[in-house]
Amino acid sequence: MSREHSYVLKLYNLIGGQKFEEDEKSGSVSVAYPGQQFAISLEAFPRELDGGGTVWFTVHVENFENGALPLSGFVEDEEGAVIKRIDGFEGRIPANGEKNISFSYTVYGVGNHTFRLFLDNYDGKPNGEGEEHWSEVKVEVKPVGNVIASMECMDSVIPYDGSTTCEVTLLNTGNDSVSVSVTSVDFGTVHNAWAKSYQRGIEVKPIKITLPPNDDKEIDVKIDLRKLAQDFWGNDHFTYKFAEHTSYQVTVHFD
Repeated sequence: MSREHSYVLKLYNLIGGQKFEEDEKSGSVSVAYPGQQFAISLEAFPRELDGGGTVWFTVHVENFENGALPLSGFVEDEEGAVIKRIDGFEGRIPANGEKNISFSYTVYGVGNHTFRLFLDNYDGKPNGEGEEHWSEVKVEVKPVGNVIASMECMDSVIPYDGSTTCEVTLLNTGNDSVSVSVTSVDFGTVHNAWAKSYQRGIEVKPIKITLPPNDDKEIDVKIDLRKLAQDFWGNDHFTYKFAEHTSYQVTVHFD
């Protein structure tokens, strides 16, 4: 594998013989080994978000070979869920050339999120076959105001399970009570799924709560996969179609 070297650039202001740090930037440099066929890197912008939002990812690939190189793989989140697959024409890198593959993804949840890129020239699976490379990038989501939200969803085996429940925990870190209400719920690529036509398959209880100072409460979001399948494809027997995708992101919006 190529060797990663990290660097830190610091800017100081010299006042009265004392140094005051003004800014700092860090990054890494990948150095290829002899005979290496390709190199990759994963970049994200922005790297810091207030409360969450859209992040643009760029997969950069460089081909050191004299012929076109077919690569395949994926980008995964910290839970191992694949958020982007790369193969076919998109993964074909021109001879002695470079290629950028960009895509967007919505990141929520306060804390540091790690995203990893994997590519190889064999089968797109990290199994030691062919030449394999990994790259990762971190995105930090900072809390907004005094309310911090987190969510956990129960595992569901599709199509055998008919539903799943996500528990949202809201923590008020301030000294005053705060009223919070659910405005919409996104399911996969369906924006506003709960508030609009797909609301039969999503149930939220309670819709509105009051958070006392320095206290937390929970909101349950029940997702009926069979009803959603009926709304999506007109037949609840099509629940198995959800399994054709690696993962579905559930996003709860508050006011």
